Amino acid sequence: MPRIERLHLADLTLPEDHPAARSGRDAVVFGFAIDHPDGVIVVDTGVGRGSAFIDEVYRPSVLD
Repeated sequence: MPRIERLHLADLTLPEDHPAARSGRDAVVFGFAIDHPDGVIVVDTGVGRGSAFIDEVYRPSVLD
């Protein structure tokens, strides 16, 4: 059975009008590393850098 590890990629602040903001405005962006017999598979669901829209609306703090 493959092992799956959750990776903490970034923190962000949801805009007030975001549907998930009802639970709080702070959010975490996760990715996943799947340790498969054929090799590691990385699923990056994260927020990148350099998008003016994402930077303005979500104010991400990307972890290095």
